[in-house]
Amino acid sequence: MPDKYNISFPESSIHINLPANCIPGEEEYYNMSLEGSIRSCSVLELDYVYANRELILWKNNEMLPEAFAWPWLKDKLYGTTKDKLKFQVKRFIRKNTVVNEPVLWCLDGYSTGGYFHWITDILPRLWMAKQYLPEIKFAIPDYFFQYWPFITEFFELLNVKEFLEVKSDKNYLLKKLILPTRAGNPFYIQPIPLTEGVNWLKSEALKKSSKRVGDRLYVSRAKARFRKILNEPDLEPILNKYGFQTIYFEDYSLADQISICQHAKVIMGLHGAGLTNLAFLSENSKVIEIRPSAVNHMYTCFFTLSPYFKVEYNYILCNYAPIPLPNEKRIDDHSVILDPEEFDCRLKSIT
Repeated sequence: MPDKYNISFPESSIHINLPANCIPGEEEYYNMSLEGSIRSCSVLELDYVYANRELILWKNNEMLPEAFAWPWLKDKLYGTTKDKLKFQVKRFIRKNTVVNEPVLWCLDGYSTGGYFHWITDILPRLWMAKQYLPEIKFAIPDYFFQYWPFITEFFELLNVKEFLEVKSDKNYLLKKLILPTRAGNPFYIQPIPLTEGVNWLKSEALKKSSKRVGDRLYVSRAKARFRKILNEPDLEPILNKYGFQTIYFEDYSLADQISICQHAKVIMGLHGAGLTNLAFLSENSKVIEIRPSAVNHMYTCFFTLSPYFKVEYNYILCNYAPIPLPNEKRIDDHSVILDPEEFDCRLKSIT
């Protein structure tokens, strides 16, 4: 456990083995993710910093690079004279509000409301900050609670009750800012903040829920807006054959989701936020990610996440549907088709 007044973790490297069920010729899906660097992180205490709802922090008229997911994003997003001028105009027309009490800042423009990012980015930063200052006001844009309802339960489970809801018509002068820097990137994360943060959330969730569904879970995206398995009904006999129960995580509270996964031995599903719950599986459990067969068309974030929790990662390949659904604009959001015979064969070899 780090010293309460020196919360920092050094840069390190990581090596990840190929998936447990990787067959010759399919290494190319994961070779680029086998080695990586984990950035250092720490908790900064800063005085008299300005902030806005765009999640920008600045002091002495200079944007803080720590406010961005990667320091180089500062120049990419605000490097031109036009972008700088737009930022200055917004500053000028907004009212300044002074905040006297300490404020915790764990968000950036990359993390925002995605469930994966709340578990793997914001939760580790919140855990670091709680070692430093147990009671603190969490800064969050005022629309977050409405857009992403799970955030409310996330904070309730962790007993975070005080918020600075950042509004669009104000600049905020924070007299004291507590800023945990990012504990890595979506693929390579500082292990202690990640695992301790997840254990913290899991222990609180299991005080509220003992929900069980089954040992083998198939996480369906049928209720999602995009990226679905269009021939999912054709797979149901195979799922039944291998003892999988279909689950829609959006039908359950966060505490129930965590409990369900804590008591499961295998979770399987198409690439999507629901697979983030592999973090709540017990050690030596399995995750099976269904992913497109097009190389480099899908992030390997669940592959790189699984070793932190000693979960065995497996995969099954599928193909993009010939015609995407109307709201599937990005290629990695397109729905897919999974060949039933291939699915049966690969599932048999894994389970």
